[in-house]
Amino acid sequence: MKINLLLIVLFIALKGFAQSYSTSQIFAHNDYATARPFHTAYQNQVGYIEADIFLTAGELRVAHTEAELMNAALLEDLYLKPIQKLLIENNGYAYKGSDQVLTLMIDLKTGANTTLPVLIKLIESYPQLIQSKTFRVAISGNMPAVSEWSSYPS
Repeated sequence: MKINLLLIVLFIALKGFAQSYSTSQIFAHNDYATARPFHTAYQNQVGYIEADIFLTAGELRVAHTEAELMNAALLEDLYLKPIQKLLIENNGYAYKGSDQVLTLMIDLKTGANTTLPVLIKLIESYPQLIQSKTFRVAISGNMPAVSEWSSYPS
């Protein structure tokens, strides 16, 4: 009886320390490796979707390693086109009727000085991505020197 009472008191006490969370805090790591890249994460209203990219033959391909590049899809096909389509359908919002932000976390696997200009040019060809108040692109991985950051768009 005493043990049961102690367990109940501990449970109640620990519940008070639990933090609430929402799907906007979820990071879909290596999303492109799932059966339905982008779509499953989006349907679960995650806040962050990761895409590792390589610049190869002038194209941005999504893969975790160089060995996967032979069968790797284009960043544009997996993410940019579907996101733009949804932004248009949702009147500029990442998620219909919501101010929730969706961040596409792009991890540069090839050199920043060659990859970033190609990525910027590609993203600029999708105006809805740039104009949306609830869609962001964040860059990680091979980054340019801090002294060069001001030469890139925010």
